[in-house]
Amino acid sequence: MFALDTNTVACFFKGMGGLGSRLPAVPPAETMVSTVLAFG
Repeated sequence: MFALDTNTVACFFKGMGGLGSRLPAVPPAETMVSTVLAFG
């Protein structure tokens, strides 16, 4: 299981850190994306 924080997802979409070649190899059922909460 891989938990992806917002920085990791941002790096993926920017093509940084080699995630573009590694992340697609991970089955979607084995990934999670954190929820960003804003408190005001």
